[in-house]
Amino acid sequence: IRNGLSNKARKFGVTDVIVKGESADIVVENPTNYFSINERFDFLAELTNMVIDGTAVSLLITGQGGLGKSFTVNSCIKAAGLTYTTDFQVEEDDEEYDPTLNTADVHVIKGFSTAKGLYRTLWENNGKLVVFDDCDSILKDANALNLLKGALDSYDERWISWNAEAKFGDDLPRKFLFTGRIIFISNKNQEDIDGAIKSRSLRVDVSMTRSEVVERMSVIAFSDSFMPEVSHEMKRDAISFIDEVKEQATNLSLRELISVVKIRESAGDKWKRLALYTLTA
Repeated sequence: IRNGLSNKARKFGVTDVIVKGESADIVVENPTNYFSINERFDFLAELTNMVIDGTAVSLLITGQGGLGKSFTVNSCIKAAGLTYTTDFQVEEDDEEYDPTLNTADVHVIKGFSTAKGLYRTLWENNGKLVVFDDCDSILKDANALNLLKGALDSYDERWISWNAEAKFGDDLPRKFLFTGRIIFISNKNQEDIDGAIKSRSLRVDVSMTRSEVVERMSVIAFSDSFMPEVSHEMKRDAISFIDEVKEQATNLSLRELISVVKIRESAGDKWKRLALYTLTA
């Protein structure tokens, strides 16, 4: 509770427990109120840049999907002038694959990875920034977690080893010195992430209430890069309507925002009915 790792305590604003004799009093003071959602996204960008420039080895980003975690990280990568590949993995028996041809600065992994796949990824992208975007399998597998602990260690030299007897092929060493950096982007709660990974990483949590989701949508909607062909008036109407019905909505994400903006622009006088159906279906 004191470290803010209890999801239920955070939900009810409990930040401490004071024991007095045989009874206990709780202290209610929600720490997330100190930092607005947009300020936390500013922190996300600043911490991402710290990993990009090598000031930090790792960053763990948590919070529900669809509201800009990946977009913010990718924007920082592009602003830094770095090139990146996405899902550059192939089957191990692909004779045409040559990892030396991958000259990008950043490698982005999406989806599923085994511990062995993680080892190969870190070896083939050693010295680079590796981004695991919604690749929660490596945060659950015990072998993968042990590899990550070595990759993110606080020692001057970060060694990773694979001592299993299974054949790896001649292209992979049994151990190597890892010099890269890692960013994890996950929809999991912070309390569900292994403590050793959290202790080795900078952390930012952008979990949001529905009101904060709408607040974040407002910033995104009026940015220059978001649907620039649509007028500010149309976007303002869409945001206002989403705010009115946010508690009824099945889901709230950028996809829903885009849909409602398009409906506002195209559906005429009945746009609110159609938008409401879309949000609550």
